[in-house]
Amino acid sequence: MILPYAIATQAVPIVATAPLLILWLGAGMASKVAMAMLICFFPMVVSSTRGLRAVSGEQLALMTVFGATRWQTFWKLRLPTSLAYVLSGMRVSAALAMIGAIVAEYAGADRGLRYVIMQSTYRLDTPLLFAGILVSALGGWLLFLAVVGIEVGVLSHYRP
Repeated sequence: MILPYAIATQAVPIVATAPLLILWLGAGMASKVAMAMLICFFPMVVSSTRGLRAVSGEQLALMTVFGATRWQTFWKLRLPTSLAYVLSGMRVSAALAMIGAIVAEYAGADRGLRYVIMQSTYRLDTPLLFAGILVSALGGWLLFLAVVGIEVGVLSHYRP
């Protein structure tokens, strides 16, 4: 049900949405967080949908035989089955979140990584430009590692 809307959010260039978010949410942190969330939304929806549909017919039939309600089927079968897929989507989204934050800054910021990157470009300060790029890559990498740590902790609970 949500997938067509998720596809529509990805069909619009993200650089075009940044000024709208700044108009609606202001130039502060809210617009940057919204941009990062918008970029992360699609991989999360796609992987979560795939995970929720990964349950086999036999498993669903067994839950029906046991008399499980829809909510019990969701909490006891669909959610645990989809966790690996959801966390995989989170890994992809973690790397994209940094891109979303920097793109949001392109529409108007006077500090932050975008500011450092743009100022170093205008000044032809190559070492500072590389530093800004490396810090953004490091931020994305650290977010990715944080999600991997969460994934290991959560999935170890469901695996013997």
